Order: sequence, then C-alpha cells, then structure tokens
Amino acid sequence: MPSGVRTRGLAAGRGPITIKVYVDLGDPDDAYAHLAISPDLLDAVASDGTARVLLCPLVTRRDVNSTEAARVLLAASRQNRAWQVAAGLARTRLTRDGDWLTAATLRRVVRSAKRVSAKRLTRDAKARRTVRNLNRVRKAARTDRVRKTPAFVVEGPGGERRVTNPTGLGEIMGAVDAVR
Repeated sequence: MPSGVRTRGLAAGRGPITIKVYVDLGDPDDAYAHLAISPDLLDAVASDGTARVLLCPLVTRRDVNSTEAARVLLAASRQNRAWQVAAGLARTRLTRDGDWLTAATLRRVVRSAKRVSAKRLTRDAKARRTVRNLNRVRKAARTDRVRKTPAFVVEGPGGERRVTNPTGLGEIMGAVDAVR
C-alpha cells in the first residue's frame, strides 16, 4: 500500500473519478495483474485525490479457493485491511498451485497484513453478510458489463470506460484521462 493512501473497507483514496477493480485472486493471471498494477494505480490516482479505487472481489472460477479468497477479502475489509490482505493472497496464489488457500497459508497472509484479527477474519468470512456482499459484487459486475477479470471500470464526469486484461498502468490512466 503506497504511503499517504487512505483506505476504508474496499475503497482507497477519494476523488471525482471512481475506478472499480474487478479481480478474482484465485486466478493466477488476476493475481499477477493485481500485484503488477494496483500499487502503481493507487500511487497514481488514490494518493493525490484524483480517484477513489474500489476493490471488487469477483468469483469467476469454479474452484473453492476463488470463492474462499473473495470471502476472505470481504472479511478483511471489515477490519480495513482489504488491500493488504489482497496483496498477500495474490503473492500466495502466484507461488502455489492446486489447493493453494489452506489454513496455514491464510495464517501467513494474515500475519503479513498486520493488525488483522485472524479469529474475526475467519468468523466474518463465514458470515451470511459476506455471501450477500459477494452477490452484490456479482450484480454490480453484470451492471458494469464485466464478463472476465481483471477488469477496471473507470467512471467520471466524462463518462465510463472499461479496461479488461490491461498490460500495464498506461491503459487504465488513458481511461482516467478520457473520463475527466
């Protein structure tokens, strides 16, 4: 997390532009994109008041780890540590295959995020409200016409732009410039 970026739940920064980051951290390509783009994106637009960036955990894979990662991410947002946990989950996903989100790896992710109660995170990840929030993200993704991840939906005074599978920050910044 770049210094100076204020977070609240799944949101980072404030500004007239909103960037929704739809990501399935169970997908290795999404995990890579998250680690490669999100820190620079937060540094470029969330730290200076250009935009509010929303992390939207979207389950696109049919494996239990994708769902579990999304639930953990939503639970971490209740402790205002979603961005830190997302980075830990993404790093873990890139180093493990198969059943990558085990209890032991989750403990390591929680420790690396600092100031996260593992007990509360586990309880919140299993809560019904977390399932309702996952369904809200799915509904928002349909409204935003997001069919695959990673996807960045950029909304501002000048309209809306979608960037899917970006190769770098430049594509997203182009969308930000277009909606200013």
